[in-house]
Amino acid sequence: MTDTNVVEINPKKPSAELPAIGTIEKKTIKKGKSRISIVAVTDSYIQVRDNTNSRLLVTRLLKKSQSYEVPNRPNLSLITGNAGALQIFVDGAIAPSIGPIGKVRRNVILDADKLRDGQAVLE
Repeated sequence: MTDTNVVEINPKKPSAELPAIGTIEKKTIKKGKSRISIVAVTDSYIQVRDNTNSRLLVTRLLKKSQSYEVPNRPNLSLITGNAGALQIFVDGAIAPSIGPIGKVRRNVILDADKLRDGQAVLE
């Protein structure tokens, strides 16, 4: 079973040439119905949960250069094992970091406005 929300970012580009943290351009994010994209700059475990009905939407290792398109629905949260390895984009623009490399984050609210304003981390 494949996750249709996970996409490769520039898969033909050798990994040694991938942009550094903070430099993935807006145009590299595939446009779709999702307002929020989570991009792995380095491998990071992610888990996205629907808190309304306590349902797990995805749990996986997001590998370098992959992204996850977050469904447009309220009450979603993110857990990650490496916050600094992720870049989060809201409407194609990079949001403030959710933490440094190696930082475990739980209860990151996947709300476009809170992410954009740097208010999504509840720890």
